[in-house]
Amino acid sequence: MKKLRTIELFAGIGSQKKALYNSKIEHEVVGISEWNINSIIAYDKLHTDDGADYSNELKKMDIINKLKGFTFSNDGETVYDISKLNMEKLRMLYNANIRTKNLGSILDLKRLPVCDLLTYSFPCQDISSAGKGEGIKQGTRSGLLFEVERLLDTYEDKPKFLLMENRSE
Repeated sequence: MKKLRTIELFAGIGSQKKALYNSKIEHEVVGISEWNINSIIAYDKLHTDDGADYSNELKKMDIINKLKGFTFSNDGETVYDISKLNMEKLRMLYNANIRTKNLGSILDLKRLPVCDLLTYSFPCQDISSAGKGEGIKQGTRSGLLFEVERLLDTYEDKPKFLLMENRSE
């Protein structure tokens, strides 16, 4: 049986990948979409870190220029200027971005690679009783779910499986 080609949107630290692994489902992650710096680095440490340093020969401005097409956040809510990161953290982000096959923020994506399984665990703050209770609507964090619909509309050969996880208190 061939491996299930998987894309994880709102990847976080890779809970969907871990669930597939724990379920003994043969899979290959062909891409993730994540913008939170600490989540990307954690995902890498948990799932993809092979010890390779792709930033070895690069200076700070080289790394920043190579990451120019990505939008990152330091708090999961606002865009962060990565030039403020110290060199060690910037190298960690650069390496993690490569190893995790990070496609970038869902808001920046035009298309997704072909996959068999698309997972998405979108932010739940707006539908959670512990959150604002504003519901799923444009302009809210939970409204990012509409971005999944937008991306699905770009596929000619749609994924065979969709897996949405969201736990609302």
